[in-house]
Amino acid sequence: MKVLFVEAKAYKDAVAGLEGNVSRLKEFKAVGLITTTQFVHQLAAVKELLTKHGITPITGKPKGSAVLEGQVLGCDVSSALSIESDVDAFLYIGTGNFHPFGLLANTKKPFFVYDPFTERITQLSEEEKLKLWKRKIQRLANFKDAKTVGILVSSKPGQHSFQGPIDIVKEKLEKQGKKVYLFVGDLITDTELRNFSHIQAWVNTACPRLMDDDFEKPIVNAADILYEDKA
Repeated sequence: MKVLFVEAKAYKDAVAGLEGNVSRLKEFKAVGLITTTQFVHQLAAVKELLTKHGITPITGKPKGSAVLEGQVLGCDVSSALSIESDVDAFLYIGTGNFHPFGLLANTKKPFFVYDPFTERITQLSEEEKLKLWKRKIQRLANFKDAKTVGILVSSKPGQHSFQGPIDIVKEKLEKQGKKVYLFVGDLITDTELRNFSHIQAWVNTACPRLMDDDFEKPIVNAADILYEDKA
């Protein structure tokens, strides 16, 4: 079945309300801008506003499923990570915390969220960030003790090898002395995974936000395995 994705734009002015909140960003020389499809068409105006106030705005180009500069998806924050070393803080423009939390677990930079509808800017707390980092570290620590590992491969369109080459992940784990099995399926749930009691831990190669769900066994993202030497 063919799928057609249509961009839906929000016509709420993201600049008007931000004007009165720019002071919250004054201490940062360079700010990384990220947003969703709904507001990405307004990033040029946001850049102009920040520049007027002496702040250098920077947007990155995504390397995953996102296609627009400065755009993030729940499963792809590569546009932000590509500029992390160039910015002092991040500013997300949009609603809710689902997309910001996708980056929050992967950066130590100050993180602000501006909601164009409430016209409020808030900083995500260090407590929230620390909680996400602790969960990630705990998952990786528990995973290291596992001797028998299952690699989860999704058959959904766009999810296969989402985080990198599966064969390289498998090879790297085997070099660590782990027994590795591949599991391919459309829907990945803890209920289904409980049927394989011999598996001590899982590696997720599909959407990285699968980590937000609760699993009985330790589960880590393939990206954490592939790039653990760079962490």
